[in-house]
Amino acid sequence: MAKFTIYPIYMGDNDHDISYFVLKAEPGIIRKMSLGCIAIRNNDTGEVTLLDTGYPTKEEIIENALPYNYVLEVDGYRTLVDALAEADIKAEEVTRICLSHLHSDHAWNLQLFRKDIPIYVQRKEVEHAIAPWKVERNSYQVIDKPGCPGWMRGIEQFVLQDGDYEIEPGLNALFTPGHTCGSQSFLVDTEDGKYIYVGDLYYAEENWINSVPTGWYYSMDMWYRSNEKVLGIGAKILSVHVKSTFDKKVYG
Repeated sequence: MAKFTIYPIYMGDNDHDISYFVLKAEPGIIRKMSLGCIAIRNNDTGEVTLLDTGYPTKEEIIENALPYNYVLEVDGYRTLVDALAEADIKAEEVTRICLSHLHSDHAWNLQLFRKDIPIYVQRKEVEHAIAPWKVERNSYQVIDKPGCPGWMRGIEQFVLQDGDYEIEPGLNALFTPGHTCGSQSFLVDTEDGKYIYVGDLYYAEENWINSVPTGWYYSMDMWYRSNEKVLGIGAKILSVHVKSTFDKKVYG
């Protein structure tokens, strides 16, 4: 079975009220939320898989009047290309992309990568993202702005999946809806044991330690079922919105 090395790709962080992270938390407490994605390298082949692709650049937001103004306030801001370079990874090295979900901070930048690589995503997520509820339209970039929806830039490369599946030995996708109706997580086998990248199932350590949903969810019932599924695996948890994820440059 292949073993992987995991590289957290840090793109900055910004301030949010704690109630955004943890459902029914006492509001008024401000905490840093990190932003980025995850790269993994197959130790046998050297191939790089990217788990999510981060947010738009400041230049895109300003030029096209996109509504993602939180990016303009990000501390430690980096573009995806610059953030990958810090892990000594070039965009052309990426041989596969796996998207946890299609929100703007997880599924932008697809145009940066080769047009012959597969992009794995849950079928339910794509179906919902095409015609989301009105309150979700900004999140899925279904807006009348240039380049939107951002995830459509890679749609011809989408490999649609239904439920759990193996991507390759040592790398598996798990259907974990809750934050969105088609979210997925990724279980990665490393020399240091198994890690699971959970997308936005968790925003804070309290979410999995206390089994409390985030302040933003599609279905609480789905969230609790996915939470039980993830915790039942016993893998080490990685979330790019948890700032401590980036305390280490490499996992595994």
